[in-house]
Amino acid sequence: MKLAIIILNWNAAADTNRCVRAIQTWQHLSPTIYVVDNDSHDMERQSLALTKNILDKKINFIQNETNLGFAGGNNVAIREAIKTHEFIFLLNNDAMITEADLMRLIDTFHETPPPTPSLQRGRVEVGLVGTLLYSSHDHNQLLSAGGRDIIRHLNSHVLIPLGKKKPYHVDYIPGTAILIRSIVFQKIGLLDENYFFSGEIADLCMRAKLAGYQSVINPMTRAEHNLNRSAHQRQGLYIYYVIRNRFLFIHKFYSKRLDLYMFWLGYSVALFLKMWLGKQTITAHAIRLGLQDGLQGRFGGQNERILK
Repeated sequence: MKLAIIILNWNAAADTNRCVRAIQTWQHLSPTIYVVDNDSHDMERQSLALTKNILDKKINFIQNETNLGFAGGNNVAIREAIKTHEFIFLLNNDAMITEADLMRLIDTFHETPPPTPSLQRGRVEVGLVGTLLYSSHDHNQLLSAGGRDIIRHLNSHVLIPLGKKKPYHVDYIPGTAILIRSIVFQKIGLLDENYFFSGEIADLCMRAKLAGYQSVINPMTRAEHNLNRSAHQRQGLYIYYVIRNRFLFIHKFYSKRLDLYMFWLGYSVALFLKMWLGKQTITAHAIRLGLQDGLQGRFGGQNERILK
């Protein structure tokens, strides 16, 4: 069994360094570590390079000269890792998982839950697995127990585990910590870079489902996420990509569902008005641009336009 761990960095070298150091203490797994920097500032790059030299010169450090987003940044490493590794583990640099929990995730591939009704006619196997996700500040605060269809549900995060001990099926797994069989990428392709940020993992899980690969959560495992730091760094970018990318997802998977299209159009307009009337002009600006770009089909990275 060959395992690759991919950690994406964007101006958060301290988090990435802590994440790598934690993995370096593991006793049983010997993963190949890929650290991908998404065009961080010079000081951040230097800090990452120093960590690589101190901890392990075998760390695969990839420097992107432009910010390729979550999808594009991870794809650079995924493209290389799937050539020689059976499993790919995507891990946020501000998240933590124990070696024991990752080993349990690997074992989950041999504990296939019953197939969902929509998949029973074809070949079904587990292709992607994830953990229960908790806050790193409050270890009892459950952030996510998996995800529901991001178009059919306004709040797509599952907040109550659907199984006590056995793995259970979900529509998608949060990209904070997700283990994926390389064969899934080889069969359906890499992350869709049109999303840039937010929605690309839900898209991957949907494409995997259509190809016969289930996404499951193992409720006997956990990872912890420093959500406060991520939310602060994203600011207005997050709401822009959430709104815009819903229209990309609809276009790809629900092109004939006018009702879903109209719901997200109405929701976006209502949210814009709420933010505008509440004088939250930065958020309102991001929502307006997200709606505009979603309707016009302008996808990919748009950070500079949003942050003007």
